[in-house]
Amino acid sequence: MEKVKGEIENAEKEREELWNMLSDRIKRLYEKLVATKGSAVARATNYTCQGCFTGIPPQLFLEIKKGERIMQCPFCGRILYYWEESSSDEG
Repeated sequence: MEKVKGEIENAEKEREELWNMLSDRIKRLYEKLVATKGSAVARATNYTCQGCFTGIPPQLFLEIKKGERIMQCPFCGRILYYWEESSSDEG
């Protein structure tokens, strides 16, 4: 139990450090999305936003996969990210 508490504390500390690195604009966007949608970030998988389960246009999906800038779902507005699963993650 102590190990888990320590891991949680470390994760919270890391989150705080990352939060402080964000621009004010991104912080406001994140807080607005949490307040209105309940979650601000969603995974983009198979050309679909996993926040609203709406199809993502192919060009936007490719931009999300690149991960060079913050991209939002054109339908629900959530910040989208792409995480490629390795074959060991599946099944």
